[in-house]
Amino acid sequence: MVGRWGTKSFFLIWHLAYCALLFLFLARSVIPDTMVYVVAVVNLAYGVVSASSSIAISTEMLALIPPKNKSLTTSIFMVMWRAGGALSGAITAWVLSVGVLNESWTLWGQTLTRCDTILLAFAVMIFILIITLGLVPSVLRKAEWIPR
Repeated sequence: MVGRWGTKSFFLIWHLAYCALLFLFLARSVIPDTMVYVVAVVNLAYGVVSASSSIAISTEMLALIPPKNKSLTTSIFMVMWRAGGALSGAITAWVLSVGVLNESWTLWGQTLTRCDTILLAFAVMIFILIITLGLVPSVLRKAEWIPR
């Protein structure tokens, strides 16, 4: 699908999907009897979105890096990608351990926890960061190596 439709549409669709799925995690107990099923379906959908976006990211990366040092550039990219994920997890763990968030709060009659606050923050940040997708070269124009 990435090859047929291109990475531009995938980046936009999957970022919106990430945002929507994180909001659905927050709405897990709207119907209390089906909470396990809702979480299972949302978790499965999140995995599909994550796998598909990884394919689109890899495709975009391989299209943009220069052929001369492809292995070095790819490994640096992967280190930075994984370091960003690790740093995000470390910051999240630190915020939860420090206790700066409320233990519980209410949204639309549903009691939520500190972890739900983090999910809501991630969903809002992803929605805001969709605007920055305009900086991705495939969104603006055909990928090309600069300087020539």
